[in-house]
Amino acid sequence: MSRAIIVLGHGSRHPLAEHTVARIAAAVDGEYAMLDFSAHTLTNAAMLLAARGIRQAAVVPLLFTDAYHLNHDVPEAAAEAQEASGVQLQVTAGLGTGADMERLLGQVIGDLQDARPQRFTNIALYAVGSSTPGANDSVWDLAARVGARAVFATGAPPKGVAALEGFDAVIPLFVAEGVLWDSVVREGLPAVLGEPLGERVAEIVRQRAEQPGPVAVGREHVA
Repeated sequence: MSRAIIVLGHGSRHPLAEHTVARIAAAVDGEYAMLDFSAHTLTNAAMLLAARGIRQAAVVPLLFTDAYHLNHDVPEAAAEAQEASGVQLQVTAGLGTGADMERLLGQVIGDLQDARPQRFTNIALYAVGSSTPGANDSVWDLAARVGARAVFATGAPPKGVAALEGFDAVIPLFVAEGVLWDSVVREGLPAVLGEPLGERVAEIVRQRAEQPGPVAVGREHVA
């Protein structure tokens, strides 16, 4: 692959979140950047590439749904970074909720199940949630395909930790640590808890970087 990779995380106030995104970037021999809560912006990452003489890079957003961040914040940040650095940035599809994510979550659930003597009978897939119409539907569909039920941290009730009562396993649809998942961990639920996906998403990131995607030009996002 000729292009460099920038792994773009959402950003979090959690002290470990940025380190996790950095590890994912290292796993794909790329740079990392955060949309929020970090000085390591997409412009910063693009400038680092420019200083090394790199003129093209794929920006892979660590996002699951086709919602506001992917459609507005990411292309705006990419346009600013491209203008400032001179590096041509191609924003790829996010991690998504497709077949590759289904396989990954199946492995995660299988690994948790293998360590337990009893079969899980009621699994929650815990996601952030979105106010964008249709975005949560893709998570509901993904959850059903892996034998789980979607529960969201935000949005309309039932939501958050209170909505996790009665599940015997909770799988976070989170890439990195964050305050929303920490609230679940602190609750002390009787359910078996998974962990944020972390470096497990590296292969999906590589695949996204190799696929064609829209290019950030000026402040537009065009196919």
